[in-house]
Amino acid sequence: MTAIKNDELFQTLLRYDSFLVRGDMSSSSFLATHLGSYCKEVDRALAGCNLFLGNGNLALVVNQIVGLEDICATIVESLRLYEQGHIAKAMNLVVDLLEEHAEDMLGRQFCRDDCLFFRIRSGDHRARDNGQDEQHESRIKLFHISMKEREKISSCRFSLAGTPCLYLSTGLELAWYECGMPNKFSFCQFKLSEEFESLRLFDLSERPAAFLSSQINHILNYQRQGKVHERAYGIIARYILTYPIVAACSLRVRDRECNYVEEYAFPQMLMQWVRQSDVFDGVQYRSARYTSLVEGVCAVNIALPVKQLREDGLDEKLTNSLEASEVAYFEVSSMFDDKLEVIDGVKKLRRDLQLEIVRLPGCNGEFLLRLIEGCEYVLSVVEAVMENSYENGALLFTQMNALSDYIRLIKSAKGTLIAESLAKAERENGPGLTQEDHESYIDRFVSLSNKLIEKNCAFMFGAETSGNFMML
Repeated sequence: MTAIKNDELFQTLLRYDSFLVRGDMSSSSFLATHLGSYCKEVDRALAGCNLFLGNGNLALVVNQIVGLEDICATIVESLRLYEQGHIAKAMNLVVDLLEEHAEDMLGRQFCRDDCLFFRIRSGDHRARDNGQDEQHESRIKLFHISMKEREKISSCRFSLAGTPCLYLSTGLELAWYECGMPNKFSFCQFKLSEEFESLRLFDLSERPAAFLSSQINHILNYQRQGKVHERAYGIIARYILTYPIVAACSLRVRDRECNYVEEYAFPQMLMQWVRQSDVFDGVQYRSARYTSLVEGVCAVNIALPVKQLREDGLDEKLTNSLEASEVAYFEVSSMFDDKLEVIDGVKKLRRDLQLEIVRLPGCNGEFLLRLIEGCEYVLSVVEAVMENSYENGALLFTQMNALSDYIRLIKSAKGTLIAESLAKAERENGPGLTQEDHESYIDRFVSLSNKLIEKNCAFMFGAETSGNFMML
């Protein structure tokens, strides 16, 4: 395992994740620096010490990435042209780049039984009755916006304003997060129809740690048999070539309120090429919002552009290839419906602690107030969810994560907190709490709070539709 950790190529690729912030630099200037360094470091790593991969075997990688510098330079030049207003020239460069290299990059093929996709929309959009027309119409509301209502379509990372695109997620929680974390929402599941074999996607979703871990396992299995896993080396080469595209499509948005979002320029050009492609149906990507929620749900997003419209403004191929479930409805507050006894337990603990302050004035006040504040933090967050009173879901999630850390710190500092409280009571010669009292209160707080607040899993809905899939 030491050899694996010391391989220069692996260490280099691990340093290049795709959660990128351009700061005050233009996208082209930032990527010129970032991708320039990437090319140099990959070249240096391939020529360096790679005991696990084997420098001799790395010829399988080197021979397949000869176009890396050209890919990086073309991305930068296309963005410079775009920033100067030469949109057509920029687009032509991107088209030429992808026509030449896309088949050498990472792709993903989804078959019917691979997984379900989710799409949500704020509000209640369930069918009002079981009539066929009503059921069909409710599902249509959760499909992509019709071209007949294109004025409602804003600019998104992989789609231009006024151009429909079907955005899906492989996890309900991620779909909810991408939709702004609404209090109440409807959701629908999609799966490939029986007549449609597969979706082929341009894969921008691989992250270095998970990707390299999977390839290490493949290579190790072959090494134990005295063989070379040529396909794994080929996939590593594809990853190296794909990363510049991933980076150009993953710049974090600096200001989402702007009419022109500079970070969307390259992904939108990529999607325009996908729209014309006979090979790729869409793009698979991870959220550009780097939060523990996104990482925790282990799901990815999918963007499927419209290619051929029906008379009703929906895409012909997408409506033929996907079946939609019955629309279901969910309220985030329902997550705590089965935890009312636990919530009452936190309230009772708070009351007990408040009574101790009255009974033992001054002796263990700091210790008791710390736990009372902890109870109030927990209750305020839980009540915000239950009462649908939060306006910023992302901020609420951040608070829940911070609160989880607070609970963990109380638990880990248990001995210190008790020792300090006992020492203070002794100095003041008061009839303070006993050692057992201290331990009991901390244990109650931690146990109850952990049932309500979970690190990185604050929102795991476990919601399902009733199925009843139908074609659109």
